[in-house]
Parts: sequence; C-alpha cells; structure tokens
Amino acid sequence: MVKVYVKAEVLKSLKERQEKNKLEYFKRELLKVLEQAEKRENNAISKAIEDYDKALAKTFLNEYGVEKAGYGIGTVRVWKGEKYRKIAPGKWRKVYEADSRGARQSIAIIRKKIQNATSTDELLQIVMENTNRFMDADGNLLPIVEELKKAVNESKGKINAGKLSTQEQIEQFKKEKKGEEDTSLSGEHKRLSERLTAFNDKEDDESKLKEGYQLLEDLKTFKTNLDRVHNEMWEQEGVFADEIEKVQDLRRKTAGVINNMEITIKILDGKLANEKLENELKKVNIENLTEEEKADIQKFDDEVTNYINNKKDGYLYIADDLRNLCQNSKASIEGGRRWLKQHEIYSFSQFKDYVEKKINDRMVAEKKKQEEEKASAINDKIKQINDDNIKTYTKKDIQKAFEKLESLQGEINSLKERARDYDIKSKENEIAKNNRTVELYNQGIRKWDSAYDEDEKIKKINQKNSELWNKHRDIMNESEALDAKLDEIMGPVAYYYLNNFEYEHDTSIDDCTDSAAVMDLIKSKDWYNDTGKEALHLEKVDVKAAKDIFKCMEKIFAIFPEQKGYSQSLKTDFSNSRTWAHGGSHSGITFNSKYYSKYNDLEQDYARTEGGFHPMGTTAKDIVFHEYFHVMTTRNELAKKIYKNVTKNLKMKGSKGGPKLKEVIKFGVSEYATHDEDEFGAESFCQALGSKNPTAFAIEVFKETLKYNKYMRGLV
Repeated sequence: MVKVYVKAEVLKSLKERQEKNKLEYFKRELLKVLEQAEKRENNAISKAIEDYDKALAKTFLNEYGVEKAGYGIGTVRVWKGEKYRKIAPGKWRKVYEADSRGARQSIAIIRKKIQNATSTDELLQIVMENTNRFMDADGNLLPIVEELKKAVNESKGKINAGKLSTQEQIEQFKKEKKGEEDTSLSGEHKRLSERLTAFNDKEDDESKLKEGYQLLEDLKTFKTNLDRVHNEMWEQEGVFADEIEKVQDLRRKTAGVINNMEITIKILDGKLANEKLENELKKVNIENLTEEEKADIQKFDDEVTNYINNKKDGYLYIADDLRNLCQNSKASIEGGRRWLKQHEIYSFSQFKDYVEKKINDRMVAEKKKQEEEKASAINDKIKQINDDNIKTYTKKDIQKAFEKLESLQGEINSLKERARDYDIKSKENEIAKNNRTVELYNQGIRKWDSAYDEDEKIKKINQKNSELWNKHRDIMNESEALDAKLDEIMGPVAYYYLNNFEYEHDTSIDDCTDSAAVMDLIKSKDWYNDTGKEALHLEKVDVKAAKDIFKCMEKIFAIFPEQKGYSQSLKTDFSNSRTWAHGGSHSGITFNSKYYSKYNDLEQDYARTEGGFHPMGTTAKDIVFHEYFHVMTTRNELAKKIYKNVTKNLKMKGSKGGPKLKEVIKFGVSEYATHDEDEFGAESFCQALGSKNPTAFAIEVFKETLKYNKYMRGLV
C-alpha cells in the first residue's frame, strides 16, 4: 500500500484557490455590467450628436447652397453643458475634468479599480461607492451585486465559525510529524500497511484467519472513508487536480488490496478446512463394517453418482452443488467420511476434482455415443439410397431403352428445330425493335411517350413478340414432357455407358515421350476447332499427366461427341493457390503447372484425400472428369438443375431430426461436394467415370448430365 500524508498546506491552498476563483468570477461579471452600460451610454450620446449635426448640415445647405464640413476625429465639443470627444466616425465619448467627481465615477476609472481589487471585500467597497453604475432602470441593485454581498457575508461567517485556522492546521501537522497519535486517513493508511505486512509474515493457522477477517473489515472501512473524502473534494471549488488524483490512486490501490485479501482469506480458509478434514478422515475406520454402515455409505455413493449422471450445465457451480449435497445428504456424516476415505479423497478440492472428472468422462462418452448414432443414421441413409437406386440392367433392358430412345428421336429433333427457329426469330425481332426505337428517337419520340406505343411498326413487332412467346411457352411445356419420357429410359442408357460402352482407344498415346507429342496427337483429332487447337497448351504439364488428360478426354468425347468442335480447350497456368485445376463453359480446362509439372506428387496428394475430401475410388487422373463437368454445365446454370433433380430423385432430404442433406452428401459423395451445387455435380460425375464402383449419387448425376447434354442439348 502507498503512504500518503494529507498536509495542512494542502487545505490552505485549496481555500486560497476557492477564494481566487470566486474573486475572478465577480470581477468578470462586474466588468460585463460596466461594458454594457458604457456601450449604451456612448451609443445614445453619439446618435443624438450625429442627428443634430445632420439636421444642421441640411439647413446650412438649403440656406447657403454649400455643404457644411463635418467634425474631424479628436474634435472636442460641448453638448448640453458637457464636453465630448469624437473617437471615430459617428462615435463620441464624454471628457471629464481631472480630479472631479465625474472623473472619479467614470467607467474607465471604475473598471481599473475592479481589475486591481485583491478581495471580494474590496470589490464590494468599489461597487457601493458607485451604486449608480450597478442599478437597473427601477433603481434596484443588480442581482450580481446582491450575490457579491452574500458571498462577502458568508466568507466573514466562516472565519468566525470556530474552525481551525490555516496556522492551527499547520501546527497540528507539525505535532503529527513529531510522533503524536495520528487519527487522519494518512495515519490509518500507515497502520493498515504495517498490519498487512505482519499478517503476510505470520504462519498459517486459525489465529491468522481470524486476524485476516478483522483486517479485511478495517480495509473496507478505510476504503469507505476514502470514497467519502473523494466525493467531498469533487464538490469543492478550486481543488487541484493532482490532489484529487492522489486520492483516486489510493482508492484504486486499496480496492486491489481488498480483493487480494479476500482471495488470501478464502485460500487460507480452504487450506485450514482441508487440513482439518484430512486429519479427521485419517481417523475414520473403513475396516470390518457392518451391513448398516455399508448401506449408509451406499446412500452417499448413490447421491454422488446421481449428481454426476444428471449434471446438465457442465462444470458450472460444482463447488456450491457439492456443498449443498453434503449438507442435505441422507447419509450420516460418518457414512460420508467413510465414502471419501474409500475413494482416497482427503480434501474438498480432491472431492471436486473427482466429481469433475466423472462428469467429464460421462460427457465424453455421451458425445461419442451421439456421434456414433449420428454416423450410423447417416450411413443407414446412404446405404438405403444406394440399395434403392443402384440397379443392374440386362442386355434386353438396354436394347428396349435404346429402341424407346430411337422412337423419341423424331420428337427430339423436331423440338430442337423449333427451339432454334424461335431463337433466330426472337433475335431478329429484337434487332428490328432496337432499330425502330433508334429511328423514333431521332424523330423526338421516346420509349415512354404514347406515340411510341402507337407506332405501327412497334405494334407489329410487339405482336410478333407475343406470338413468339406463345411458341416458346409451348416448346418449354413439350420439353418438360420430353424430360419425363427420357427419365423412364435413362437408367438402362446410363448403365450401358458406364458398364458396357466400348470405344476406340488410340494406342499411339503410349508412344508419346513428351507433352509436345501429346499436344500434336490432340490436335490431330476433331475434338476442337482451329481456335481451340491454337489455344491448346500443355507444354508445362508432366508427360504422364498429359497422357492421362488425353485418355480422359478421349472417353468424354466418345460418350459426348456433341461436345466436339468448340474453341474452349486445354491449357496450363501457374498459381500459388491450392487449386489443382479449374474449368468452365467459356474457358475450357486450365491445369495449374505448379502441380501438373510434378504429377507424381499430385497423385500422392490426391490419394491422401480419396474417400474423404474427394470421392472414393477416384485418382488424380479423374480431376479431368471433375473439371469437364464444369465445362458442360456452368452455362445456363445447368448444374443447379441437375442438383435439384438428383436430390429429389434419390430422396436425399431426410425427415426432421434425421441426417441433414449436407451430411448425406459429405459421407455419400465427398466433403468437397458439400461446397455448392456445381461441386456436388463435378465430384459425382468424376466418380461415375473414374471409379469402378460408383455410388447412386454418381450414377444419378451421370444420368442427368447424359440426358441434358446428349439428348436434350439445346433445349435447356
């Protein structure tokens, strides 16, 4: 604790500061009164003189025909028996004779006296000698004068109130310094500091605990007195900020000491209680117990076990709960002590630790059980989806499906032709409307003008738009009907492409010794148009990676020859990101050379994620399938349509309280598939073409992709 002595000199300085502030306040207010009076007086005189001079000048001009010259600054003239000097254009000030009563009562002289006054008494004397300057229009003294009189009277009253004078306070301080009994806050602070030091040096026992409680109470009383002094200092005028800060600092430090003392006493109390309990428990006999004594112990054990098993709010309030348990236990005190000794518990803290550990073990076990039940429910849901939807089709089933597909081909082609016709005519009509709008604009007709809607050409264009929209609506309705018809046969068709489909493999890929040779082989195919072939760049790709890319693209174009002839092909780029590759309808596939130049490392990296972050049964080679799904579906948000159909067809959304959709996707497809609809489709498509045992999710995504990109291409 910090030692602070409240000096008598401080009290004196506080009082002087108050008196000084009070004097400055009254000076300031009285000078304002004089300033306002002088301004009113001079303004009135100046206006009267100027008005008279103007009237005189006008008369002089009328009678003599010439203007009368005005008075220069500094001119002294007599007005109604008094002298006035011109100090500025339109402004005059009264001139007093030296040592006259008027001079003594002039505002300038009074102002100087007020400024030089050294006490409120002297101020009041100046005011009373010049009362005419400090009265209102009714002849009453101004409120500030009454306030000054009151302050002077109170000041005189305090001097005679029997309080210690400044000198007496100084003498008292000197006596304190000589060693007399100090009853001030500073003395109390010193004594408390000494007691605290002695307390800390004392051995831990019951007497120390008792002394600690008393010391704590005295510290709190001291803190209360400090708070009172602090509040009184704030209420006084003119108290120095540094003096207040000293008291504030002492309050903060005292509060800290009280807090530490409370903790020290609590620790000491617990320590002594534990020592007492340990000594008592060591004397407890747990040998050769009677059945009644065993039953008594069992009561306490049941109560503790029940508390551990039913504690719902973790570790909150355990200490208080255990105290209440012991106090309200149906077991005897001796039975409780025998239970503690049997569990080798010799203190309350050990008892608390024991219970906390048991609660933690219970919570861990419950969480593990919940996770196991949750995982089991998810696995059951995934198993049910796979069992219900993974089907095997015979050659006859497949043949019937393709025959049905053939019968629908005419309908498909007709619908596609009508869709293309609609697109062409719709664009032509749009161009015609834009051109006519420009023509009307040049004629001063705007789109919001009634003349625009009444234009014959615009009317015809709008009529055609309406007819086209009706055709478009019919096409969409027929497309939905066709979608439903294809759904009936897509199972066997998809099964055929995933299991029975055979296509020609170009074995010359095995003879390629570098990426350039692979690029030349790709360019020899009809996979891309000339622009796509020029955009092809795989120079920075490992030759093994380039060969795998070729083989994957060969399979894709065999299944989806409709994808051939585009300008979006294959290229490489370097990026420090964790992205291995990325694909899109407008860009094709871009491989990150950071990984594809070290293909062996990429294969190992992918293998660590297979069956978790990426689908089971896939390898780094199948990244190409993943990215090409993006190439086929990012246009027109086809991936979202596929996602919606798949989740509906497989009934992936469970009942309330069951596995969530994202959990089914995470453990049924992959963690990355939970990112969004695009990645769900890409991961599933990757497994469909890359794995020997694709899941129902992968097969269903492949079915939808096949349907929209192969058979309904141009209709979605």
